[in-house]
Amino acid sequence: MANPSSIGATGAAGPAIRRIVSGDVPHDPAENVTYVVVNSRDKRVVATFFLPGRADKFPNFSIVVTVPSATETYEAGRLDDHGKFIPANFTISETSPQGAPHGA
Repeated sequence: MANPSSIGATGAAGPAIRRIVSGDVPHDPAENVTYVVVNSRDKRVVATFFLPGRADKFPNFSIVVTVPSATETYEAGRLDDHGKFIPANFTISETSPQGAPHGA
């Protein structure tokens, strides 16, 4: 049986692939806003995260998300009312797999 800490966003066993999403917190009238991380190739949602609608105290953010593959590229943004992906001006950078030392 797979170690629960090694089960990724897809439910597949293997090393947890992490990416860091960062940028400025966009202003939005909603109190909390749902953002998605999608596979750049097919726009399939692979992760979600939440940000406040207002950045009164913290104008920037950095959050770690789990993605299913180290070889794919990803984008972060929102889904409109029709489910169409709207990219945000966020940066996605690499990080080490869970449990691996940085630089591994």
